[in-house]
Amino acid sequence: SYEVRYSTSNITESNFNSATKVTASVSGTKEITLKFTLDASLSKGYYVAVRAYSGNNYGNISTIRVGGNEIVPIDYHGANVYHGEVLNSFEKLFDEQYSQSPSTQLSQIFYDSSDVLLYGTDLSPIVDLEYMHYITKVRLYAGTAGQKIKVRWSSTPVDFMANDSEWDGFYNLTTAQGWNEITLNTDTRYIQIIFKDGQAPYEMVVYGYQCGAGDEISTTKHSLPTLNEMMGMCGFVAIGSGNTPVDSVKCTTVLREYHNFGWSYSINNYPGKAMFFTSGTMGNFDEKYKEYYEAGINVIPCFQWALVDSYSLSYKVDDNNLPIKQNNKLVKTSFWEKFDPNTYFAYADGMFSFAARYGSNKSTQLLNTVSPHISEQNQKVGLGYIKWIELGNEPEGSWNGIHNYYSAYQLAALTSAGYDGHGQTIPTSVTTGYHLGAKNADPNMMVAMAGVSGISNEYITALCYWMKANREDGKVALDAFNVHHYMSKQIEIEGNKMYVGMSPEEANLVGTLAQLIEIRNKYYSEKEVWITEFGWDTNQSYATVNSSHAYAEYTGRQVQAMWLTRAYLLLSASGIDKATMYMCEDVGTVENEAVGKFATSGVIGFEYDEFGNVVEFKKDSYYYLYTLKNTLGDYTFSKQIESYDENVMIYEFKNAQGQTTYALWCSTSDGTKSLDYQLKIDGNTATLVEAVYGDIDGVKSSLSADSLGYVSVDVSENPIYVVVK
Repeated sequence: SYEVRYSTSNITESNFNSATKVTASVSGTKEITLKFTLDASLSKGYYVAVRAYSGNNYGNISTIRVGGNEIVPIDYHGANVYHGEVLNSFEKLFDEQYSQSPSTQLSQIFYDSSDVLLYGTDLSPIVDLEYMHYITKVRLYAGTAGQKIKVRWSSTPVDFMANDSEWDGFYNLTTAQGWNEITLNTDTRYIQIIFKDGQAPYEMVVYGYQCGAGDEISTTKHSLPTLNEMMGMCGFVAIGSGNTPVDSVKCTTVLREYHNFGWSYSINNYPGKAMFFTSGTMGNFDEKYKEYYEAGINVIPCFQWALVDSYSLSYKVDDNNLPIKQNNKLVKTSFWEKFDPNTYFAYADGMFSFAARYGSNKSTQLLNTVSPHISEQNQKVGLGYIKWIELGNEPEGSWNGIHNYYSAYQLAALTSAGYDGHGQTIPTSVTTGYHLGAKNADPNMMVAMAGVSGISNEYITALCYWMKANREDGKVALDAFNVHHYMSKQIEIEGNKMYVGMSPEEANLVGTLAQLIEIRNKYYSEKEVWITEFGWDTNQSYATVNSSHAYAEYTGRQVQAMWLTRAYLLLSASGIDKATMYMCEDVGTVENEAVGKFATSGVIGFEYDEFGNVVEFKKDSYYYLYTLKNTLGDYTFSKQIESYDENVMIYEFKNAQGQTTYALWCSTSDGTKSLDYQLKIDGNTATLVEAVYGDIDGVKSSLSADSLGYVSVDVSENPIYVVVK
């Protein structure tokens, strides 16, 4: 049953019983409608609270605010401000909502005056109020008079470049200095503000109250993966010294494969035989993928772009979707055309051909459709070696230059094209069947968004908004959200500022991912969340900014091994579905000479042998991760156990047969130990597994429980495993 109360003050656990009770009986397990009348003229509105109870057992209260005309808080870091045409933050537009005289101003974003297309362009962030609101007014604080600002609003997602007629309403404002007020008095959810770059208002404030529902909440709970499904690393599947051998990968079960699009595709041959698999300079991918597949490795090709990958530069096409050339050169698109899925026709064509060959669809019709696109004689489909593909790698990287990065909306356009040809709407000049996008070749092929260089919820939710606004089906066209995260901190040594790596616990890895996982759990429970780059260098120079430096009794390699193991354990409980450390092998330089960032972050390193030759060797991390995989590979996180020791973490894991294994470690990084720790187990005997260098299964010893069910173990910062028999 449920109890409902209301008040003009916020209702909490402490004052719930003093609020006015709604005299109605409310009970049941399905959707319930309860109607009661409040005085809408009250300027401050009401708080309405609901509390569930059964007998004398009461649940937590849930409170919402209705009515009134007050400021609707805009939580910029709550990821509800979409600015997907650029990467820069618009936080300063919403950081002084309660100030009478705002003072912080958004700086100009596009500052290259030589770029005629971008200098002085419109900027147009969209505020998502998350739920339907009755908005009475919008106030804008202008630093100078005469600025041209447009405000538009809609109850449904609308493309940021759409005509005014596609929005529910709009208002053109020429500002006076100080506060400018726009009256709306309408139900809406999305509010867009448009202004010239360099002429932003100081602040935007929205007034009103919630009056309706938001997006549909997921009704199914997202399941946690097994360690085998989650654990992976980055590497290459290509011929030559850059290839990642199967043996080097086998300490995990997932290989995120960097695959330059140009290795398998030539845009100049479109719409003909543009795709090749076995005859390129990088070798026979049919053979390589088969080798990994038969070894039980889940290879996920990540189609990243290099300078030779022409699709990344966005080229113009004609009415038949063929590349336009002038003086035998492809013609680059304008800035705004980058938000058009048609721009990425070649990429969508390549994803179709790749999914056709390595996916699960073996149909003759598919073979007939894809054959005109393959440059080689050996026509095949449905080889079944690949289950996932990833559409790019760090496309929004600032190192590409301010005008060459992929903003959230641009990546959304590319992703929608590569997923299913933007809902089969991209024009095609090939008449033998629809041939754009991975899903149109194999509906079972899973598609992940490009891994972005940081955990940016604003970026990802803006990408989702674009798809809802621009796809006819309103679908968020991806199967996994995907981020990167490296953990380091600044220290000072003899007055010099240095950077060193941080443990996953000190860096709050799980907490940093929590909001993204919460967004997935709430709205997209069918999708996965990945972290596809993280890790630590083993070079001990402070010039390497992300190193796992030696401390206490541990070498730098041991610290890397412990931190990687602990990261996978933490991630297994967090809601992350796949985690691939960067990366399998060091860059090829001897470890103590490779001071570049991420040059020595592999589990495979390089050193000189006795004859001065550079040879590979397996680091401690290779064996520690192999031990984790061999011990917990088919297990899923069950729960965290209270250790009653502030330094000791205990995770319980169970497999499909109901067997239990505990992982224990000290979450510190200073040499802390908890000796003779008493762990209660559900059984009489167990096996202790300890990760050591040189052993892929770890060192094992027997444990016997005392009469109360406790076993005694020594816990250190290197995780141990207690496998209950």
